[in-house]
Amino acid sequence: MASNVIALIPHFDEVVLTDNNKLAARVAIPQTGDGFSSYMRGRLAEDLPLYVQRLDTHCAVSQHLAAVSALDRCYGASPPEKAVRIRRALAYAGVYYHHLEQLFLSRPSGDVGIAGLVTTDETLAPTDIFETLGRARDVIDILGGRGITPECGIAGGVTKGPTDDELPRAKDISSHLLEFALQAEKGFRGSGAIWVTEHDLSVPAYSLGTVNDVAEASLYDGALRIVDPEGTETAVGGTKEILPILLAWKEDLPLRVGPLARLNVGSGASTPQAKALQKYLFDALGEPPIDRVAAGHWAMVIELVESAELLVSALTTLETGDSVINSALNDPCEGIAAIEGASGTLLHHYVIDEQGIVQEARIVSPESLRATEVNAALSSAISDGASGVTEGVIEQIVSVIGSYQPAYVPSAAFPLRITLHDKGGKVAKEWRRP
Repeated sequence: MASNVIALIPHFDEVVLTDNNKLAARVAIPQTGDGFSSYMRGRLAEDLPLYVQRLDTHCAVSQHLAAVSALDRCYGASPPEKAVRIRRALAYAGVYYHHLEQLFLSRPSGDVGIAGLVTTDETLAPTDIFETLGRARDVIDILGGRGITPECGIAGGVTKGPTDDELPRAKDISSHLLEFALQAEKGFRGSGAIWVTEHDLSVPAYSLGTVNDVAEASLYDGALRIVDPEGTETAVGGTKEILPILLAWKEDLPLRVGPLARLNVGSGASTPQAKALQKYLFDALGEPPIDRVAAGHWAMVIELVESAELLVSALTTLETGDSVINSALNDPCEGIAAIEGASGTLLHHYVIDEQGIVQEARIVSPESLRATEVNAALSSAISDGASGVTEGVIEQIVSVIGSYQPAYVPSAAFPLRITLHDKGGKVAKEWRRP
């Protein structure tokens, strides 16, 4: 069923500066748990997977799958194996689409884009990038029932499987996606790697990510693991064990999520070619854990390869037809689930009454989890701006934000409000960009 829910795209659209003889910064993120809960309360639980993918359209597939995973638990449902395989393949296609969009259609800093860093391989023309993005969207359409914002996920399974015509096409596309990812990685390894090594802003942090049964980084499900800045495990377990730790985070250092965090928490990538390629990153920056902010882009390039490999493998296990793709539901109650979304660990928690109406809803998003790390990076980058907020300081702010979420720094200037607060907390000055 198509949905007419409006898009609620989170942005790092406000940076608050305080000046106590040394500038410090914090981001204001409008995507908050309380706001989401208020918006979802009183709605049909079955509509949640359609709503949440518009909460964060950059990670629409991840949001959709996290919602249906939480609904599985709300209804005590165990999806059939075929439905699990469809969801898993859809997750990998979603990660690929997200990373491709982030890397090539945005700027990781104020002056350069990843596409400009892939200079050693002339075959990666703009037309190749857009064609590949379209192909990734087509796979999401085949598996999810609609491109970019899927609608196939329901409690206990999925609504459709690939047809006899669709599955061979998806397999053929996935091979092209892998070929492109390998070309992009090879090209990035030239000037892109140099760019990463030249940008030395580092933020010591704990890392949170999902690992599989053999402790490799997972791009969908598994155990949640937290390691400290030295790589020592501090917590591991399921959603119920880790969520209270995240909600009451009391460590002195921030928490890192996303591609770089996934390299830090596990023993490395989970696929052969990605595992071999990550060696170049480790040779340049040292073994994990790595705390260099710019290294997140290199990790994302490697995950582009990994997600393509995983997609190719997942599609080989699928069969056509819609037989046994959903299971019976029990009485609704409370459910909580986590998946490893494209931009980081994503947790959904719902409370549903006997009529299937949402009583409470909470999303713990990668954006909210990484806020403390972004704040630390911003404060470190602008700490020398004691003489005032200059144009250079503003550009440093833009560059740091782009390092964490490149899509928020597109070629056209993204809306950004910067406010300087005095020692009493009052707004002393304000800048807007553009």
